[in-house]
Amino acid sequence: MSGSTPEFQVVIQPNRSFSGRRMMGVFGLYLLVCAGISVGFAMDGAWLVAPFMGLEVLIIGAVLVCIAYHSRDHEDVIVDGDRMEIVQITGRTEHRVALQRYWARTRLEAPVDDWYPTRLLVGSHGRWVEIGSVLTDDERSSLSRRLNTVLRAPPIWADLPRDKAAGPKKDDSAQCG
Repeated sequence: MSGSTPEFQVVIQPNRSFSGRRMMGVFGLYLLVCAGISVGFAMDGAWLVAPFMGLEVLIIGAVLVCIAYHSRDHEDVIVDGDRMEIVQITGRTEHRVALQRYWARTRLEAPVDDWYPTRLLVGSHGRWVEIGSVLTDDERSSLSRRLNTVLRAPPIWADLPRDKAAGPKKDDSAQCG
């Protein structure tokens, strides 16, 4: 991919209602409320509430750590020149797929049953990658149409004059006098 801005780029990420700072604030507030409740019950003689409240706080904390671990998950779909690149970041794992624009195709698969979502696949030569699994069915079909339009359009460099295009150039040195 070139260093300039690409012809087409879309970033797909799940809807996130909590930032990391806000999540820590909510967890801190929850911890204070649970500590107050467990101290109150312990003072009334029901000390057995405290260990279970502590276990509950640990479980909620573990869930929030898992959510924070995946807070930067996203997919980048980039079309530039004669290449298409898909970058999928999940947790600490990065998966890249590069395809030639001419051969790349999109496929919107219908669900097996009514309650399953559609699947948007992009690929070529038998190698397919699912993208947009966090999107709604309408958003997936819209993205499929947009990608088909972009992939079928000629690359920007194809419209340039031959001496400025990135393609093969005429070699004048091989001409005889």
